[in-house]
Amino acid sequence: MNSKDCKKLSSLFLKVISISIIVNFMSCKNPNTADTESTELNLRSTAESYSKKTEWTTEIEGEKLTAKIPAADGIESSLSASPQNIFMSGNESSYSPVYPEITDFAILDTSALDSGALSTLDGFCNSITNNKDADSFIAKDQLYTLVLFLYDFKSEEKPLFSSYVLGKPFISDDETIECPARFYYNKEILKTAPAADNEQKTEPVEKIKGSAYDNSLDVNLYLIKEESTWKINQISYKGNL
Repeated sequence: MNSKDCKKLSSLFLKVISISIIVNFMSCKNPNTADTESTELNLRSTAESYSKKTEWTTEIEGEKLTAKIPAADGIESSLSASPQNIFMSGNESSYSPVYPEITDFAILDTSALDSGALSTLDGFCNSITNNKDADSFIAKDQLYTLVLFLYDFKSEEKPLFSSYVLGKPFISDDETIECPARFYYNKEILKTAPAADNEQKTEPVEKIKGSAYDNSLDVNLYLIKEESTWKINQISYKGNL
């Protein structure tokens, strides 16, 4: 065999090898592609099946969620109502006020009190939080209620209470006023609460008045009128220090 025939044979051999490699590559590629497509179809069909079988709940208050906020009086209809532009409209008196609320206490709305009743309550509470004489705010022959309160809660060193808030009052038919007040203890003289041992004691630790577990005192103040002046007739509270 001459050199020319050898070259032809070598060239033919290389072509056969190349064709064989391409065929093998294609034969390996196609099954994988088929498997991928099959998996995608199975996942899609499974998802569609679950979707059809699922009972979807109806949208709650869908109209309210998508509805446009109605315009307020005195404000252009193109503007959404808000506290800011209602106030700027000068027509805020047409809308009911919204008062803050302490969940375990009361709504902080004292609008039902006249100026005299509010002055008596503020004067008494300020005297208590500053360790000042509060006798002038108590009704005649009712000083005992203040004496009992001070016996339980007065501090000789620093004021026991640092601040207070008044809640929404209840006014009876005879015009007697019952107004809740919350006094907050002075943090500097709060008692140290006992540490809870979770391993030995599973029950909740009892709240101790004037401690980190209970840093406020709720009081009900009852007011009556004496010669057109509001006076505190009774101080009601639970527990003591």
